[in-house]
Amino acid sequence: MYMLNDYALRTQSALVGADLTSMLAAAVALPEGLRLLDFGCGVGRLMEALVASGFSVDGTDVSEEMLAFARANPKLSKCSFYLSGGGDCGDSPRGHYDIVYSQLCIQHIASRQIRKEIFSSVHDALKPGGMFSFQLHFYPGLDSKEVPLPHVSWDSDKFDALGTNSEEDVWFTADALPSLMADLSGLFQDVRIQIVDFPANAELHTEAYGVRFSHAIISGSKGFSLAQRVYAEMREDS
Repeated sequence: MYMLNDYALRTQSALVGADLTSMLAAAVALPEGLRLLDFGCGVGRLMEALVASGFSVDGTDVSEEMLAFARANPKLSKCSFYLSGGGDCGDSPRGHYDIVYSQLCIQHIASRQIRKEIFSSVHDALKPGGMFSFQLHFYPGLDSKEVPLPHVSWDSDKFDALGTNSEEDVWFTADALPSLMADLSGLFQDVRIQIVDFPANAELHTEAYGVRFSHAIISGSKGFSLAQRVYAEMREDS
C-alpha cells in the first residue's frame, strides 16, 4: 500500500496536504490499466492482493523454480513472469510499467555493482514518470564499519556470498546514505526515503544478531514528475 500511496501523491495534485484516509482512497482509485512489476517476486505471494485489487502485475525472479510455482498459481493466471539473470528484469518489456517494486529482495544482494545493474534495468522497464519502490532493512544504531560478518555494508561489492535470505545480506546504515543516493542519481528523481519502525514484540522480527533494525522504504521516479507538478501549481498561484 505504501508504493500505491506514494504513486498517488506523486501523480495526483489534489492530495497535497491530504490525510491518510484520502491517500488510501486515492490509491485504490488509481487509473485503470496501471501496470506493475514485482522484482524478486518469488512464488508471487505479494502479487496476489494487487491482482485481486484489479491491477495488472507481472513478476521477475532469478529462480526458475520459484517462477514455476508462480505460473501454476490460478490467482496469477493473467500475469507474465520473466527469468532474471540476477542483475536485470529479465525479458520484461521496456518502458512498460508504471511501478516497479521490490520487497525483501534488494537487501539480500550483497554486491553493490549488481544492485546498480538492477537499478538501471528497472529504469529501462519503467514508463516515463513511472516509479520504483524498494525496501531495505535499516540499522540506525550502527555505521558501516560495525556491520557484522558475513554481512556487508552498502559500499561493499561482495560477489561470492555463500548464502542468501538473511545469511549474507547488505545492511543499510545511515552513513551509507550518500552512496545510496549516488547509485540512484542519474536514473531516478524525486527520491524519498521513509523509515518504518515496528514495535518490539514477539510477533514481529525486529532484531538481527541482537541489533534492532527498521525498514527503509525508498522510492524514486523516472523523470521529474513530482517537481513539474509542484512548480506548475506554484506558477498557477502566482
